[in-house]
Amino acid sequence: MNYHAKGIGEFLGEMAERCFKPHHAFTAGEVFYVNDEDLPEFIGDNGYFSSMFDFNETVCNASDKGWYDQKPITPEQYKACCFESQKKVASFGGFLSNIIENHDEPRGVSRYIPKGECTLRGKKMLGGLNFLLRGLPFIYQGQELGMENLAVNSIDEVDDISARDEYQVALDAGLTEQQALDAVNMFSRDNARTPYQWDGTATPALPPASPGCM
Repeated sequence: MNYHAKGIGEFLGEMAERCFKPHHAFTAGEVFYVNDEDLPEFIGDNGYFSSMFDFNETVCNASDKGWYDQKPITPEQYKACCFESQKKVASFGGFLSNIIENHDEPRGVSRYIPKGECTLRGKKMLGGLNFLLRGLPFIYQGQELGMENLAVNSIDEVDDISARDEYQVALDAGLTEQQALDAVNMFSRDNARTPYQWDGTATPALPPASPGCM
């Protein structure tokens, strides 16, 4: 098994036996980079978890150089990521927890819908696709409204420490301040941490998301 921490399989197995199973608990694991042959150990009939989140789309086109070098995911790539994950777990009957975004990701409608096509129809299409996948759909706050990415005009407006780091990485690579900020605007975790748009009466910790897609 190719785990990042030695002995993690034994630890997760003991946790499942002693904590989850006695209470018939449903669990969803936040797990990355599991080898195909190891998947049944995580979410099979006797897996460590009942299900696990599918991050296949979120890591697509990731670059070791940084956010500034990450290419937009195309519709065909998004489809291929979904189908790849589905095929892997279908072989042994596992169920994935399907997500479009979470608290550590930019807004899915801004990330996965092609630029210029982020319309109400496009948002409904992305949400409908997620619900049609085999597995368990998870909705993150704001998705039901189709909330979009937050646009900031300065790095001083950014709370996310990883976004601040990536901004500096882009500058060190020779990008302009605006180009570095463009990468932050696309991938910052602040995008998914803006306040839920109940109304405009409160003063939020972060500014509200922009009305248009990035």
